Parts: sequence; structure tokens; C-alpha cells
Amino acid sequence: MTTMEGRVAIADPDRYVRQFCKHANALAARGHYGFRGHDGTEHAALALRVEQTGTAATIHVEPYGLFTLHSEPGVLLVRIEGSDAAGLERLRRLVDEDLNRFGHRRLTAEWLPAGTEGFGSR
Repeated sequence: MTTMEGRVAIADPDRYVRQFCKHANALAARGHYGFRGHDGTEHAALALRVEQTGTAATIHVEPYGLFTLHSEPGVLLVRIEGSDAAGLERLRRLVDEDLNRFGHRRLTAEWLPAGTEGFGSR
């Protein structure tokens, strides 16, 4: 899998973990579906599955891969694992679109290749 990590400086990162999960669960309740992205891009039929524990969540977006959200004081950390380079880019755009919408156009992630030294805290 191809990976990248994102970091969003934000006052209440827990809220965004919950909001991503609520949004994905609502879409998953419809089952296997296709949809148009917020930017008007057509997406293939997707299957969503959400795993949430406390301040972290993993959202599986098949066939593209998955992304993991982790809340730390003042920062939302995002790790995307794409099934391939195209899946990675599709998930990054999907996360960016939702961050933009959830944050009323004030949130953006700083994206770097996974494993970049000093990026995030583990």
C-alpha cells in the first residue's frame, strides 16, 4: 500500500474524528453505492466500514484503501493507506473535501509522505 500522513492544527480534533465517523456511517448505511464527490468528480461504487475507539478511527473505503484519524491536543492526525497511487490520491482528495466542508472552508491538512521524521507523534 502507498501511504501519506496529514496534520491539521485545530482546537477540537475529537469533534472532527466523530464527524468523519458519523458521515461515513451514514453513507455506509446505504450499503454498496456510487456517488459524486463534493467537487463533482464521479466515484466508483464504494463500500465503507468504520472502526472507532475513543479518539481514533479507521475508515475503510473500498476499493481505494483506508484512512486513520487520531486526535491529539490541538491536532488531528490523518494517515491514508491507498491500494495504489490512484487510490491514495482519491482518498486524499476525499479527506480534503470533507475537512473543507466540515471546517466551513477554514481547515486544510499539511500532507507529507508517511514516516517523515518529526511528523505527528506516535
